[in-house]
Amino acid sequence: MNRTIIRMIALALILCLLFPFAAFATEREGPVMQTIIISIEPTADDKQALVERLCAQFDLSIVYDYSSLNMAALRSNKELTQEGLEKLLADIALDPDVLGAEPDQVIELDPREWEGFDTPIADGPVTRAQAICELWKLAGKPVVNYILPFSDVDQEADYAEAVRWAAAEGVTAGTGNGCFSPDANITKQQLAAMFYAYAKKQGRGFAGMWMFLLQAEDRDRIAEYAYEPMCWLTMKGVLKTDEEGNLNPSATLTAAELQQILARFAEISAE
Repeated sequence: MNRTIIRMIALALILCLLFPFAAFATEREGPVMQTIIISIEPTADDKQALVERLCAQFDLSIVYDYSSLNMAALRSNKELTQEGLEKLLADIALDPDVLGAEPDQVIELDPREWEGFDTPIADGPVTRAQAICELWKLAGKPVVNYILPFSDVDQEADYAEAVRWAAAEGVTAGTGNGCFSPDANITKQQLAAMFYAYAKKQGRGFAGMWMFLLQAEDRDRIAEYAYEPMCWLTMKGVLKTDEEGNLNPSATLTAAELQQILARFAEISAE
């Protein structure tokens, strides 16, 4: 009996000594977080093509591509050890159009900066709330002390701060009757009016008497409130006509179009 007890105690001591090393080995050798933040060279000709090429080369998936900020979040399609992750980051950073590659701890270090980074707008129509959120992010997510003037915007909604800022800055006056219509799809001319109002706040836009010959076949279909915004944004190359020479002002904006417009708008905002 005594020998059995002694053996059990000895075994327990051995397990206690080995457990920390086993845990350490698991921590060192196990898979690590998979999402990587890529910083893209601002002068890269085609950022989307770069991201897609990196995905194909290194077996990655696009989590979010925010070209207007020259960044992308990519996720490895296979599990990586710490050593494997470090090699992957180094290999990606060798690309001449990549400024740097960091593990997803970047998101964790400053969750306010990266809030919503991994939840891009799905391909398809863009709502007014989604559009104003993207412009708010581009503006640096400013926080303002302002009473929301719209009865259909919930104070707790994830887009409430963006709408509050837009209303305070005169970027949007809503859709009438004290409403913002956050869930309604946004048209190109509605987006143009918002972007132009923001540009005017930055000291841009037409001043005094102005004249611009709008080369669009459907210019007569642009609403009066959106004519000046669409002229200026077209002049700056933010808005472009389609193959038939139309701006399609009343067409619902798509997520792909919004990302292109954001990227071009960010470029002229940086000038």
